[in-house]
Amino acid sequence: MTGNVLFIAFALAGEHGFSIASSLLALGSFVLGSLAGGLLGSRADNQRGRLLWTATEIQALLLGAAVILLILAGNPIPAGYGYTLIIALGISMGLQNATARKLAVPDLTTTVLMLTITGMVADSRLAGSGGSKAGRRLLSVLAMFTGAIVGVLAILYVSIAYSLLLALVIIALVSLTSRRLSRNGPAWIGP
Repeated sequence: MTGNVLFIAFALAGEHGFSIASSLLALGSFVLGSLAGGLLGSRADNQRGRLLWTATEIQALLLGAAVILLILAGNPIPAGYGYTLIIALGISMGLQNATARKLAVPDLTTTVLMLTITGMVADSRLAGSGGSKAGRRLLSVLAMFTGAIVGVLAILYVSIAYSLLLALVIIALVSLTSRRLSRNGPAWIGP
């Protein structure tokens, strides 16, 4: 969403090629998804597995709808379809971020890549600290990098629908796994 805030500023400053309406719609959808994720998190009763399962199940539905819309829309994507995609994906990302925040896995900040990299370096022995727990942080950076490469290659050489389909498959697998594991009790309860 940082990009959308910047895109609005660029458009207001007169730079062409940026849509204020699209960016505002993305931000609003993200806020709605964040609200939904916050509500889910506050009602999860420290059942982290159930929270992850429910959130990813909703995300899978939103991503599935986006994939179907992309297939129906064709290329180029008409504006009406594009706005619907922005809404579905914005809500999904807001839900994901609110859920990640509630789960609060230490040293795994997935939405603030700069903070992750800063923590890795600033908390290192080289900087005079006790250690940066770089493994988990580096894994977060590599996962984002790998996802970006795979996604852009799918968009450039196959179809944008395939990149969303891949995201759908990953989210569905996380949902199924967390559903199964959340039944096992104590390890999933509490932060």
